[in-house]
Amino acid sequence: MLRVVRVVGPSDSARAPAIDSVILKPEQRRVQSALLTGVKGTAIGLMLPAPVMLRMGDTLELDDGSLVEIVVEAEPLVEVRGNDLTHLAKLAWHLGDRHVPVQILANRLRLRRDPAL
Repeated sequence: MLRVVRVVGPSDSARAPAIDSVILKPEQRRVQSALLTGVKGTAIGLMLPAPVMLRMGDTLELDDGSLVEIVVEAEPLVEVRGNDLTHLAKLAWHLGDRHVPVQILANRLRLRRDPAL
């Protein structure tokens, strides 16, 4: 089993092609330790000193110097549009007040589907 040495961001990973990819569900992206299996079958041991949020395009540098690409599985989202920017800001504030993770874009909000909302 290969061990992860560090997480490399998308801008730093242009040095070598990845030997494998790991597909993660959205709830699996925040991780500190895990046993992962790549699409091609690479066994990967992840044991980091602190939790990290893995993002699409990140790579895991392994102890042999090879890289494994992180791919995030698509998830269904709700897109919210307001009447104007003030209305959109109020919607974002109310969602934030409920500690709902929201992606804020120029003219809309995106959030995970939640039956309570």
